[in-house]
Amino acid sequence: MKKHIGDPKRTVFVNDGELCEPGPEDIAARTVIFNAYRTEIDKRHLSNAESFDKAILTYANAGLGLSITIFKEALTRTDFTGRLLLQSSWGGFTLSILLVIASFLLSQRALFDQIALAERYLLRFDEKCNRPSGWQRLSDGVTLCAAAAFCLGVIGTVSFALFAARTH
Repeated sequence: MKKHIGDPKRTVFVNDGELCEPGPEDIAARTVIFNAYRTEIDKRHLSNAESFDKAILTYANAGLGLSITIFKEALTRTDFTGRLLLQSSWGGFTLSILLVIASFLLSQRALFDQIALAERYLLRFDEKCNRPSGWQRLSDGVTLCAAAAFCLGVIGTVSFALFAARTH
């Protein structure tokens, strides 16, 4: 809990029931930690955007394009089960692409929120902010759903190929 006493530039906070005032060295050290933390979050942001999302988008688009190209003729010659397998494949790939886009937006929000929490904890001495962003759990969940949808797309494509080969 932070309190201002008289001078708005002076920070006094309560730590375990005791009033504390950080010295210039504490503030300088926390500022260095915050700047390093922000740099690390920025690096993670770039890594997140360039690795998992790019891989899922690439493979989902390739899988969707390949399955449409190869199997569009077979779609008219197969029964309901075959069509359902192929359509579930297309749905899985499409859903994974959409979820990756949502995951990217949520991870952006989580990273910016984490920076704000770190600033409040390290520079404003707000002990309640020493926690991960609430957006992170949602972002992680959507990322897992994107991976699951991608797997559904792969399973649907392979199942359709096996089904079509067996019936023709």
